[in-house]
Amino acid sequence: MHLNHMFRIIIGIVLFGILNQSHAQTYDIGEWIEHFSKRDVVLMDESGGVIYAATHSSVFMYDIESGEYTTKTTAEGLSDINITAIKYNETYNFLMVGYASGLIDFVYDNDVFTIVDIQQNSSLTSKVVNNIHYSGDTAYVACDFGLLLINIPQKEIKSTYFLGTSQQSVVVKDVTIGFDSVWVATDQGIFVAPERGTNLYNYQNWSTVDILPDYEYNFVEKIGSSIYCAASETDRDHIYIYSNGQYEEFAPNNEFRSTRLDKRGDYFTMIASYRIWFLNDNEQFVEDLYFTGYNNNWIVPNDGFIYNDVVYFADKVSGIIKLYDEEELAFSPNSPFANTINQITSNQGVTYVTGGIPGAKYNAYGMYIYDGYWINLNSKTNSALSSIPNINYIAFERGNNSKMYATSYGYGFLVFEDTTLTDFYNADNSTLQNIAGYPDVYIITTGLQADDNMGAWVTLSGVPEPINYYDGSGEWMSFDLNSEITNSTLRELEKMPWGHMWCVEEGSGIVVFDPEMLKAGQITNAYNRFSVKSSDGSGLTTVVTAMAVDHDGYVWFGMDEGGLAVYYNASSALDNDITASKIIVEQGGIAQYLLENERVSSIAIDGGNRKWIGTETGGAFLISEDGTEQIFNLNTSNSPLPTNFIRDIEVDQVNGIVYIGTDEGLLGYYTGVKESASSVDELKIYPNPVYENYNDLVRIEGLQDEMKLKITDVGGQIVFETTATGGTAYWNMRDFYNARVSTGVYLFYASSADGSQTASGKVFVVSP
Repeated sequence: MHLNHMFRIIIGIVLFGILNQSHAQTYDIGEWIEHFSKRDVVLMDESGGVIYAATHSSVFMYDIESGEYTTKTTAEGLSDINITAIKYNETYNFLMVGYASGLIDFVYDNDVFTIVDIQQNSSLTSKVVNNIHYSGDTAYVACDFGLLLINIPQKEIKSTYFLGTSQQSVVVKDVTIGFDSVWVATDQGIFVAPERGTNLYNYQNWSTVDILPDYEYNFVEKIGSSIYCAASETDRDHIYIYSNGQYEEFAPNNEFRSTRLDKRGDYFTMIASYRIWFLNDNEQFVEDLYFTGYNNNWIVPNDGFIYNDVVYFADKVSGIIKLYDEEELAFSPNSPFANTINQITSNQGVTYVTGGIPGAKYNAYGMYIYDGYWINLNSKTNSALSSIPNINYIAFERGNNSKMYATSYGYGFLVFEDTTLTDFYNADNSTLQNIAGYPDVYIITTGLQADDNMGAWVTLSGVPEPINYYDGSGEWMSFDLNSEITNSTLRELEKMPWGHMWCVEEGSGIVVFDPEMLKAGQITNAYNRFSVKSSDGSGLTTVVTAMAVDHDGYVWFGMDEGGLAVYYNASSALDNDITASKIIVEQGGIAQYLLENERVSSIAIDGGNRKWIGTETGGAFLISEDGTEQIFNLNTSNSPLPTNFIRDIEVDQVNGIVYIGTDEGLLGYYTGVKESASSVDELKIYPNPVYENYNDLVRIEGLQDEMKLKITDVGGQIVFETTATGGTAYWNMRDFYNARVSTGVYLFYASSADGSQTASGKVFVVSP
């Protein structure tokens, strides 16, 4: 539809059409979507029929009656990861969360308040929060450096007690209140002091319970008329019951390790390896059971409680375990199987994450698949994979989104139809080779790419023929490139738009090969090996850390010594020893090389040809198409990223989400930049209509990259214009004078630079 024809549309008809359109805006620009694993439950509490569970990097609440979950992570306000203590307070209705960093959160239904004093105290060494106990308006917090007293209503630290001297520190593991005294479990025994009336800042006013055996104590709890405490020695733990100056050992003939001694819900929980006891306030046993882990996995529960005669355990692999009527049920919020990430791949809007990291042959994490809901495919969840753990790379057959290839670090090559394993290849039925010197199977897979002929290329490390080809029907070929790469370490296999394959040769540089020529036996002219040099002949690096090709055919790569460089003439690399260029940028008026102090770990290209750069210490960077502008840097100080170590980055160009995989888990960052449309006609505009209380951006999709977009009122007056990034553009409903436009219909017209592609659309805006 041409623009001049659009002007003649009757407004009433336009409005009717607009009001009958709807397109929900799922995320806002810059919004984070967390995807931390919720299966590694290490701590639990219960109050009012709600389970409060903590994993390494999140807390979640589970309403037992309704079955509903609520999660909290760094994306929803938690201050950190590495959670080490939790305790629910029924008086003030909040969950206190302590961390290894010394941070302490007050987690409410709709808010999180953080105490940062300990974390920011540079005079303290280890700041781990070990346990929490409430007494009235005070939270007693056991930490590695000493004992904190927190005023709950004021949310501030009111006292800090150091039980040792400057020459000999005392690590505080747990604390309880009983018999008008404060009892503390430490690495040097049980300490006790009056709760009131004594200067507890003076370490000499703390005394040890000398009658107890001289061990390191991890837990202490007042139960009934006694003090229960758990001690640890080299080969076993002990539980002692102290009362009236005397003590006795609980279960003295059992050898165990104590993992919990605490008040959980209405009862006290004692976990001693696979033996678990629950006691009431009168020291009577409510339950005494022997539990060998979920499905007899022999994983010792980390925590547990009883609610309505049903037992719940914390399991670090399977989530929460519910025991009832001699049945076991494992549950947790839907999430990836683990936080371990090797590769992230997006295919037609579906995200695939592999957990097979190098050096972890027996890792059972497999792959995690997300299409609005996580599916975990590994040796624990799929019997066909029971002997094939540690999946590290995946790729899809060209033109067939249901056929997936995968490699297993240590085991070989897999073929899937959707999520069903159809074929598996190792050294016995393919050209894949085990690394020398190992008595059993050990195939070190380092890269995987599908080709254009329904086959796949696999690189290996440390074997005579490290380049292997699978033809899609069971036949294999392998290559050593005239013995030039025998026993080399190859990795970072990338398929180029012009058909060649590139890979990194550790310690040497780059290997480029023509797949079709290799298969045809034209070996001598089918490859090129070259070191990484600049135009002046100087070497840039011997270790390329990451590599990606952009929409212009330029190959960007990271270097071991830090920084980025680019091959602008990459397509000629098979026949020429090409040279690379570093990007010079200006920082604070000083010229320097792009990211020269950052070791790059991953590179991804978005729909606008911008570069997303993951680093090992600096977080994630977004740089402009040509690399001369740093758009922003996302890191732990300004985002929910749990660490600054980025293992992989992938752009989902269908949904406009950048997935950032750290060494502590996965997050998504919504950019709204989507793939450029192959052809255009009608624009997708939403929200539509725009109501007066909407103050965010209007999103326009269905564009091609760098299309010019003009927005006019129905009288033809241009009110705004912009350029598309990828297949998307945005409008803030303001005109050239930054004033919000008046109520009415606005018409959109987009065109390519040469005018060969056009598209149009319309939106109704209601202004206050």
